[in-house]
Amino acid sequence: IKQNHARWLKSLSSDDMNKIFVEQTRAKEKECELNRCTKSLFYSNEIPLIVRLLMPFVIVGNIGLFISGHLNLGATVNVFMQIAGEEITIDNFFEFSMYKSTVDMWNAGAKELAIIILVFSGIWPYTKQLISFFLWFSPPSVIGVSRRGSIYFWLDILAKWSMIDIFVLVISIASFRVSISSPDVAYLTRNLYAVDLMVVPLWGLYANMIAQIVSQISSHFIVYYHRNVVTAYISLKETKEDDNRECSTRSYVTKTFGEEKMRSSKTQDIA
Repeated sequence: IKQNHARWLKSLSSDDMNKIFVEQTRAKEKECELNRCTKSLFYSNEIPLIVRLLMPFVIVGNIGLFISGHLNLGATVNVFMQIAGEEITIDNFFEFSMYKSTVDMWNAGAKELAIIILVFSGIWPYTKQLISFFLWFSPPSVIGVSRRGSIYFWLDILAKWSMIDIFVLVISIASFRVSISSPDVAYLTRNLYAVDLMVVPLWGLYANMIAQIVSQISSHFIVYYHRNVVTAYISLKETKEDDNRECSTRSYVTKTFGEEKMRSSKTQDIA
């Protein structure tokens, strides 16, 4: 890409290079003015006060939900057996959790999937929340407005990958739902035995799902209010430019009218 870009630059004429340089300079000046005239999202007046105060607590609470979901069991397998009329129940026959599922995948040879789950479900959710928390308070002098918008945009896109552990856990839950019954043959007693594997979702799964949903919704809200801040600045700037243009027009008309009046008075004096 760099080589193609370099060849493209060499193919441009000096006038085209000057135009590109002027456009880049203007873009940098606009960016500097935007950073100078705006504040951090936490102090921005374009965002409602309740949102500015509530969003940090939402992010911190969401981190707590992720921790709770990852440390607690996501589901457990209970075994219900019936043998010759006797019922036997085995609770917690098998347990699901993000940590246990990742270790089992690694030991089973699915190392690539284990790494993906570890990165996108174990590390990435916390990284996203911490970056969002930092950007919410950071002023434009630290992180520019355009860069902040780009970071929030990519955070919103990549956040969906952290749902992969929930997907794997749900698939595992569905695959462990097994029901076995004795065959209906003449040489066996009817309903001699029956085995049911029942998968019971636990708080770990629910906490992780709630955290993912809250993360997605809060990310959309943050991107929305960031764009509102930029839009408000652009609207204010356009209003000021229109006012300045109108004032200049009025001044020009007044000046022209005064000159015409003076010219006509001089003509009358000469006459």
